[in-house]
Amino acid sequence: MKKKINSYRILFIVIIFIQIALLIFYMNSKAGFWLDEVYSYTLANSPCGKIFSQENYKDSYSFDIIWNRWISGQLFKNYISVGFDNRFDYSKVYNNLQQDTQPPVYFCLIHTICSFFPNDFSKWFGLSLNIIFFFITQLILFNLSNLIFNSEKKALLTCLLYGFSLASIDNFIFIGSTAMLPLFYLWALYFFIKSLKSKLSTKVFLELLIIVVLGGLTHYSFLLYVIILSVVFVFIHSNKQD
Repeated sequence: MKKKINSYRILFIVIIFIQIALLIFYMNSKAGFWLDEVYSYTLANSPCGKIFSQENYKDSYSFDIIWNRWISGQLFKNYISVGFDNRFDYSKVYNNLQQDTQPPVYFCLIHTICSFFPNDFSKWFGLSLNIIFFFITQLILFNLSNLIFNSEKKALLTCLLYGFSLASIDNFIFIGSTAMLPLFYLWALYFFIKSLKSKLSTKVFLELLIIVVLGGLTHYSFLLYVIILSVVFVFIHSNKQD
């Protein structure tokens, strides 16, 4: 039995690397950007706010922009990349997010990566994060499926179907906080199902706190999801005690 379990786990790692290779293939073929993907870099890196406006950039760069004349491409590059003076400056991220409705965790991560490459822009700054999110998501999905089905074989099949699905590929080649969301959705579900089978303790509530804070600061929709899960959990747990 032990050899069988180990073989499933080894096969799981092999499948993960194949799926990541497929993701990298599609990522490498990515030639254009949706508006929200550009905004991901803007909110993380712009020194002058989310909106590219004449007033913002006139104040910051000390020259007037006349919209019916040529504007240097460097100005647009400054809009989406980190300057040497703005490296690891998370106050800029906070100021940009004040003009939007997005929570900060994802954009702070983007800003951190871009800060190592000042005055540069690459789709891989965001896509490299997505690869990490995909790997962690699959790890959680495997453990969650194993908990639900009590079978590593079925857990492996679940990860196989999810990782090769078009929905998954589309999500993880998109540069935005939505690539980070499945991680917290699955982690929260795994936490509540696991908690139903174990005793509540300080450690358990600490894990819940981490999930809620990080998930809520990744996307506000997560808070509604975790509230619904909490209500269901309390209902089941109370009936279980009766």
